[in-house]
Amino acid sequence: MRVHLGVELSIVEMERETVKAAIAAAAPDGSQGMIGASDGAVVARRKEIAESAIKHRLPTIFAFRQNVEADVRFC
Repeated sequence: MRVHLGVELSIVEMERETVKAAIAAAAPDGSQGMIGASDGAVVARRKEIAESAIKHRLPTIFAFRQNVEADVRFC
């Protein structure tokens, strides 16, 4: 049995310099949330990602508790 959930995924790669710009571009493009990869680059930039996600009202899910402690929460 195959179920279609109506979810479309877009993969956006972010470089150190483009974190805020990538999130800002995703918001008006129709994105309704983000899933943060569980790698060192995301953990290292967690504060910047958290602030930008909150600013652009993008609910965000991460694998590590450190991201929650960086003030990542559902908008």
